[in-house]
Amino acid sequence: FSFSTALIASRSLISAALANMKMVDFKKAHADMIIEKVKDREGTAKAVKSLMKELCKYAMENDLIDKNYAGLVKIQTKKKPDKPYFKKDDRAILWEHCDDERIQVVLFMCYTGFRIGEVLDLNANNIDFEEGYIIGGEKTEAGTDRIVPFLPFVPEIEEYARTLAEKADSSGKLFPMSRPTFAEKFFYAPLTELGFIDSYKNEKGKRVFRDPVHLTPHSTRHTFATICAEAGMNPKELQKIIGHARIQTTLDVYTHTELSSLKAEMSKIKRL
Repeated sequence: FSFSTALIASRSLISAALANMKMVDFKKAHADMIIEKVKDREGTAKAVKSLMKELCKYAMENDLIDKNYAGLVKIQTKKKPDKPYFKKDDRAILWEHCDDERIQVVLFMCYTGFRIGEVLDLNANNIDFEEGYIIGGEKTEAGTDRIVPFLPFVPEIEEYARTLAEKADSSGKLFPMSRPTFAEKFFYAPLTELGFIDSYKNEKGKRVFRDPVHLTPHSTRHTFATICAEAGMNPKELQKIIGHARIQTTLDVYTHTELSSLKAEMSKIKRL
């Protein structure tokens, strides 16, 4: 249901409701009446309000009305469902099955916060085992990579990284494969087997999910952010580690002191 479709529906609705009304007589009550007709369809309601605001704006510019009544209308927005992540009990189950190399990759993502695309771009040469951190992250317009220290209280993550680095291909890539292949092999297949995800493969070999809201590879990033927040990590340091767009600092301005600060923040995280 695109915005253009909603806009077409908005025009029809407004035309029907205001067909015989002069713009000078338009008040907030009329805008409320129109919105009431589509209150259960949030996307349409927003499109209707947007179009009414533009009509009111035009009328104000031509001295037909002195207030944009459509802008005063309130739309009831539905609460967005919480984004799924691995809760503490879920992580305990993952650790129980950490002999599985596929689950090791899931845990690696949960305790580093890398996006799936960033994981696929990881190179063995970007892991400093002596200093204890990984350089990675998708590049922004400013060309930013970031430093993600290993968790001192979860040494297994560094061990998993060592194993992956040892198995890297000739170019150094840890996962020389496509995004769909990675997601299927290291995420959806093992997590379906463990009962985290309710899915199956259809006759064409495509994975089908019975629940529209389910764990995805990006859920590991939400998991990492949750773990850090629960551990009381400084929000500014978390921004640097997790690589939110608001952090514009490039890798070459990280000083050794800043690396120490990032490590100190990561040291707050225990096996939660």
